[in-house]
Amino acid sequence: EQAVKYVGKLTGCEITSVDELFSELTPERKEIAEAAVELYKRVQIKQAERRQVVSSETACEILRPLIGDIEKEEFWAIYMNKSNRIIRKERLSVGGIAGTYVDIRLIMKEAILCNATGMIIAHNHPSGNENPSPEDNRITEQIKKAADSLNIRLTDHIIITSNTYYSYVEN
Repeated sequence: EQAVKYVGKLTGCEITSVDELFSELTPERKEIAEAAVELYKRVQIKQAERRQVVSSETACEILRPLIGDIEKEEFWAIYMNKSNRIIRKERLSVGGIAGTYVDIRLIMKEAILCNATGMIIAHNHPSGNENPSPEDNRITEQIKKAADSLNIRLTDHIIITSNTYYSYVEN
């Protein structure tokens, strides 16, 4: 869609679809053009995945589509470089309706393997209650200690629900 708008601006013509844009191309050139559009889309997706996480709200925007509306608890980590750009997002565990178990050693292993210097951990509460449980507080403290010992910043722990979130940093 952005490519169509761009070409329309360049040519001064009002083009409404990719099919219209490609209608006069030979089959070979049409195939090349379609491949270019697909490549453009993939580059845009990669850039979005490498975006900078500047706040808890940004992290929530990234993770809510993944875990905001699911029926089981999942535990995720966003691993980041020194500039807080995302290196990788990783689902670390899937549990039941009221909890999930996460192994701190696996969190740290993944951080080391992707050369992360910072991370945000997050999980969802299918109940819709964003407040942390005593177990959430305990695991946050344990992960923080492990991260500190490896010189990895634990930037935040976020609890996500379908329409709100709780940030340990903000609270």
